[in-house]
Parts: sequence; structure tokens; C-alpha cells
Amino acid sequence: MPRPKLSARALADIRAQVRWYNEQNAIAAGRFLQTVSSQIEQIARFPHRWPIFSGRVRRAMLRPFPYWIYFREDRDQVEVIALVHVRRRPDAWREPNEKGELPD
Repeated sequence: MPRPKLSARALADIRAQVRWYNEQNAIAAGRFLQTVSSQIEQIARFPHRWPIFSGRVRRAMLRPFPYWIYFREDRDQVEVIALVHVRRRPDAWREPNEKGELPD
């Protein structure tokens, strides 16, 4: 299984949420990061488990946390595009992150 690629946007999204959770509760931040890691591993192993959301983009729910992980399969690699809170608009994954970076 090839290692999944994380876009700059996805890395920034994950870091921002870890910081936020860490301000609330360090244990929650650790659980969040572990859950993200585990879900990305599942996405890399079984990308077709999740339906196509838009074009070639799929999304997976990050349970029990209220986030979608947006990703696409490019040839033999899975690229994670963004991590977006479920209460944001469905197309929020297309928007720039806090650093102004757009999904690739």
C-alpha cells in the first residue's frame, strides 16, 4: 500500500484542529490526531469504500469527530485534500485554508 499524500491544505487543516483541541483538552487533541491518522490509513487501504462526492473527490467522515476528510485517488496514490468541519458548507473544501492555500 503506497503511503497517502497530504496536501499542504490538509496538513494546515489538521494542524489547526489539533491546536484548537489542544487548547480545549490535551487528551482530546491526542485522540483527534490518532483518529485522523487511523482514518487516513483506512482511506489509503480502501479508497473505494467511500462514494464519489464531486468529480474524482471522495469524502470520509471522521467519527466521532465532526469532520469530513476529502481525498482523491491519483493513479496508485491517495491524496488527502482537506479536513473540513461538517457544519461548513459542502463546498468549503474548495476554499483556501487559513494560510490562503487552495486545494491542488
